[in-house]
Order: sequence, then structure tokens, then C-alpha cells
Amino acid sequence: MKRHTILFILTLALITFLTSCSSILFSKKNNKNIDSTVSSVTKEVSKDVSVLTPEKIKEKYKTENIGEIVEIYDYKNYILVQYVNESSKQCFDLYNLETGDRDILSVGSEAEIFNFSSGDHIELKATGLDQFSGIKGFPYYIVCNRVEEVTGRENDFHVGKRELYKQINEEEEFGVKRDGMLSDMKVTLTGFEMEFAPQKGKEMEFYAGSVTTQAMKTSYDNITNQFLIELISTTVSPEMLKKEIEEQNRYIDSIEVKEKGANSLVIVNLKDTGKLYTAEWEQDEFPRVRFIFRSSR
Repeated sequence: MKRHTILFILTLALITFLTSCSSILFSKKNNKNIDSTVSSVTKEVSKDVSVLTPEKIKEKYKTENIGEIVEIYDYKNYILVQYVNESSKQCFDLYNLETGDRDILSVGSEAEIFNFSSGDHIELKATGLDQFSGIKGFPYYIVCNRVEEVTGRENDFHVGKRELYKQINEEEEFGVKRDGMLSDMKVTLTGFEMEFAPQKGKEMEFYAGSVTTQAMKTSYDNITNQFLIELISTTVSPEMLKKEIEEQNRYIDSIEVKEKGANSLVIVNLKDTGKLYTAEWEQDEFPRVRFIFRSSR
């Protein structure tokens, strides 16, 4: 009887011990799962919360008088703000919503978004109007490439230019100077170049301020396949009027020049390969404008 009693007590003790161990193990495992779940939820919440939002950015420009927002563009965690500042200049700022970092894109020209599909590379299409000098040049692309990313620094981008080609029948007006004279012209490998000088007695007006190009307007006659450049308030030198431009290239068959009242007209007889054009000018002692043609983009 005594032996049975002792065996019963030992068995009960063993059962109690095993139950206690099982409970402790379950508790630890359950606590571990709870900690893991809490950690996961915390990380997910942290991941979804941004330092900035479009609403916060709009409020910032309003309360800090940075400027009047024209448009807001978004790409993933980036926001590109187009706005007009207190000096009526068009500006572009790029924001990283996750870090709150702001980068100012110093474009200097009136422009619109052309390609915003990356936080490291942005392209704008510029009208050619310089916002500081007021000089209207030929349109071009503004290319912004990130050099490095430093949070808190606002100039992480290099801003450059790339030529913009227009269809041959797209008209364009550019240049500001008047009362000049077409003094020389030559055919180049891919187009032609014009040089300008002051009209006699108007040297002071010609050299006043910055030396820039003559005001001009392009057009196209699809019947004759002629590309036309009208030079506003510009004469042609006697030597230029007598000059026969016989050189040709892949795009140009011949060029004619004639005066048209107070203006002058440059007539470019194109070959069928001339489908696109661009123009660039050099600010030298004598301003030069270079027209370049292409067959395709």
C-alpha cells in the first residue's frame, strides 16, 4: 500500500512538471510570434509614412511665399514642382518625399516638362526665352542630371542643353536685334551660316547692350520645297547681294538672298533629305547664326 502511494505521488509530480514546462515553452513561442508581428507592423507603418506629402509642399509654398505653384508632377517617391517666384521667373524644384530633400533646378529659361521618368534625370523643353536677359533664342532641351545625392543640399544636379530639331514646316521666331546687315554667308557640312554687321551710321545701336542675333522668322513653302528665313529690319551688304552661293551639301541645293522692303529674305532651295532643322547662334564681335538640317530625329 505504501509503495502504491509513493508511486502515485511521483507520477503526479512528473505530470505537473511536464505541464509546467509545456506552458512555459508555449508562452515563449507565443511571445516571440507577437514580437515578430509587432515588429513587422511597425516596419510596414514606417515604410508607408513619408516625411513630405504634396499637401505639405503646397502649404510650404503658400506660407513661406516661395512662389505660386503652376503644376505638380509626380514619379514614384519624387515630386517636381513648377512655380513662378516673386520675381515672376519660372522655376522648378524636385522633392524626395521619403527624405524631404529639395533640389533646385536652375533652368534660366521658360520651359515645360518633356521627360520626368526618373529622380536622377529630368528633361525640359525650353522656349528659348532667357528669363534674365529677355533674349529669345531658338528652342532647345534642358537636361538635368543628378551628380550626387546629398540630403540638405539644394544643388545636386548639373543642368545642360541639348539641341531641339523642329519639323521643316514648323515656323519659329527668334533673335532681338534690328537695323543690322547680312554681311556674309557660307554653306557648311550640314547646313549654312550667316554673319551680321552694323548698317552704316547705326554702329552704336548695333553694338549697344549685348551682341546678339538679328530678329528673324522661318517658314516653309511645300510646293517649291523652299526653306525661308525673313530677317527683320535687316539689309544685305552690296557684296553679299552680288555673291553667288554655289556650294551644296546633303540638304541644300542652292541659296538665294534678296531684300524685301525694310527686311531681307534668305531662300534655301532644299533637297528631299532636309526634313528637320535647328539653329544656334554665337555671341561674338559679329553675330553668327548657324542653321543645321537633318533627315530624321
